[in-house]
Amino acid sequence: MRFARYTGQESRDDREKIRDRAPDILLTNFMMLELLMTRQNELDRKVLENCRGLKFIVLDELHTYRGRQGADVALLMRRLKARVCAPEQPPVAIGTSATMSSAEDEYERKRAVADVASRIFGTRIGIDAVITESLQRATDATRSAGRNLEGLAEAVKGAAEPGAQQGKTNAELARDPLAIWVETRLGLKNVEVKAERAAPMAVDEAERLLAHDTGVEVETCKRALRAALLAYSLRESERGIGGSLNGPLFAFRLHQLISGAGRLYVTLDPPGVRTVTFDGQVYDPEHPDKLLFATHFCRKCGQEHHPVFLTDRDGQIRFGKREIDDLPVEADDDPDFGAGRWGFLMPEPSDGEFSFGGAPEDYPEPWQEATNRGEVRLKASFRKARAALYNVHSSGTAGVEGVRAWFMPGRFKFCPACGDYHTDSTRDINRLASLSAEGRSSATTVLVTQVLRWMHQSGAPALKPQQRKLLAFTDNRQDAALQAGHFNDFIFVTLLRGAILAALDKAGPEGLSHERVGLAIQTALGFVAGNVGTQRVDGGSGHQGRRPPGCRESRPRRPRPPVLDRPAARLAVHQSKS
Repeated sequence: MRFARYTGQESRDDREKIRDRAPDILLTNFMMLELLMTRQNELDRKVLENCRGLKFIVLDELHTYRGRQGADVALLMRRLKARVCAPEQPPVAIGTSATMSSAEDEYERKRAVADVASRIFGTRIGIDAVITESLQRATDATRSAGRNLEGLAEAVKGAAEPGAQQGKTNAELARDPLAIWVETRLGLKNVEVKAERAAPMAVDEAERLLAHDTGVEVETCKRALRAALLAYSLRESERGIGGSLNGPLFAFRLHQLISGAGRLYVTLDPPGVRTVTFDGQVYDPEHPDKLLFATHFCRKCGQEHHPVFLTDRDGQIRFGKREIDDLPVEADDDPDFGAGRWGFLMPEPSDGEFSFGGAPEDYPEPWQEATNRGEVRLKASFRKARAALYNVHSSGTAGVEGVRAWFMPGRFKFCPACGDYHTDSTRDINRLASLSAEGRSSATTVLVTQVLRWMHQSGAPALKPQQRKLLAFTDNRQDAALQAGHFNDFIFVTLLRGAILAALDKAGPEGLSHERVGLAIQTALGFVAGNVGTQRVDGGSGHQGRRPPGCRESRPRRPRPPVLDRPAARLAVHQSKS
């Protein structure tokens, strides 16, 4: 039996081989299948003709076909069957998915899967045709499951001792009460009927559950559980049993989930007293009379600004919270519409360096103009953006009490704390920063860098060189290219800054003159004649010292920075940390 792949990545020669010698199994994607059925060239028509009498249609990752894409694939399946299959001999439809339904009841899960598959394949698929996974216990199935395990408390106390799991085989661990508890309480459920995967649980929650089931103090359960989980994840040979090739006891994974901080909310109280929270609520739960305001920061100086609505009822001015994108409907057409009723509130800094007083001279120079008498005033187009000073109580009411704050009507145009101003038409959420303003690529780069630093630091952790690997997944090629470029730029900047610092350290107190800076940095990076053998001059093509096949001759290229595992680069990065 032969198989072949027919996607946009194959060469003309490969496609012609598939045309001339039809494989038993053809692997493709729905986009290429659409092209095969619509293009009229001889090669595509022949490949599709080879599929006549198709016996099986298999769709992997069935759960991904939803919405408009799901409708496209469903119609494509119907067209494919009409094109290459006889009505009296329909193909067998097979779909695979690991995350189609998360319903608690098994019948409901199967029903949901059968319904989706029937709509996509265009044929009735019954509940009895849905095959679910079968799980087999790794521990001793003759021992009782759950919390009433004989000897569980003693096993927990023993596992908390250093090196307790060292030298134990999988067979010994499978009979251990703690291992049985871990599998039947954390990994599986319904083990007496049909074992199913249990819902994920946080490690600290599992520690408290173990303490509840055993009566052992939480700290002891913490040490025992963490040591046991580490031991269960190791192969027998890594537990000190020489020559054994057996894998780990459990095929589980520990995950650390990290998400952005989101937006910050604070009360209008003085620093050090105000409530700070990530929960977007109207009022402070501990002080129901205090409003919580969304907080954003000037990208130049970091001063906080709160998007607000302003109401004036019978002379009583009150500020209410709003999210930064909450604008009057009319403001989409006229940015100044109702500008006196919404804007930004900036608490006055108390560092003693704040000098803004609201005078025309305190505003950006392009906002100013001179009168006939030589006085400075704001231009007519900027007068609606003039800031007004209020004393604002934590309830949002303006009066004689509260923090001093400047209200700037309309869109954010100017930061009184540093004088930074905006003339473009970008949204306020782009003009101001939030706690998650660094972006996903920057956050991922920093996390990856810290993991690599942790793995390669001297003395810790206890990872062998071949185990110090990091694999990153992303949703699509475009995102992967963006992340790779971002990480590459980050490493380049780190190397360059490290080289500058290393050059300055080597120069000593006398420093570097302008003429010597370039050569000193080049030396710190290892770009010297004696180190030419370790420099990458191939641009990452894998052809060291020669042209890649098919490339034309070109002028010599300047050496690129060395990769991280080379001495000069390690020196530069080390210096940058200090």
